[in-house]
Amino acid sequence: MIREYFNQSKNLAVSYLYVMPVLVLYTAGLSLASESQASRTNSIADLFLWIADQFGHQNIFNALIFAGIFVSLVYLKKTETGVSLKWFPLVLVESVGYSFLFLAFATFYSANLLSLGQGEGEMTLYFDVVLSFGAGIYEELFFRLILLTGLVNFFRFVMRRDTHHESADEPSVYILAIATQAILFSLAHHFVRTSSGGLDLVIDNTPLFVFRAVCGVLFASLFLARGFAVAVYTHVFYDVIVTLINRGIM
Repeated sequence: MIREYFNQSKNLAVSYLYVMPVLVLYTAGLSLASESQASRTNSIADLFLWIADQFGHQNIFNALIFAGIFVSLVYLKKTETGVSLKWFPLVLVESVGYSFLFLAFATFYSANLLSLGQGEGEMTLYFDVVLSFGAGIYEELFFRLILLTGLVNFFRFVMRRDTHHESADEPSVYILAIATQAILFSLAHHFVRTSSGGLDLVIDNTPLFVFRAVCGVLFASLFLARGFAVAVYTHVFYDVIVTLINRGIM
């Protein structure tokens, strides 16, 4: 039973379907927010919106996720793998557990960092929670599922070519890939959109930059070990818990 749970919950196609509620709640939450609230985003959202603008549409990430969900459904039907919703509650429970472990690390590193970079003071609790859902789905999609996977294959190809061996040094491949995406993950949180629509990179807090890079390592390790869905929900729950702490609710 335990082996079946771990295999099912780590399956990418199943994970895509399990994270659908996050996308639905984020999209619905954003549509219900006031225009003034919806126009205020954090730095990582600024980066995503800027990238989307380059393609001419801000819904490109939603389209990418829905396309993945469609492909997952086709794949599961074709392979007759099936998807059991009975494992979904366990994914949530497991993710809550990891989110508190992340919180313990953040508190150990520096409790002051919990209040940094978690939205703007004038945002409502509602919109802060909505942003937490967006961060969970989009950041894990981009940095872990797309970027980390791409970097692993890139470094594996480079090492095979340079060493003239059929196989690469897998530990080195994953260390390089995880470290690279972690640095890029941290950098992405320090971009700020300008009034002209461009982006400025502002790194004015080195400890916070290092903290976010370490978080990038932790999320990448979780993604590799437990899959996309667990990484997404852990990210969502962690951000929501930090939001509630900052609001004095927890």
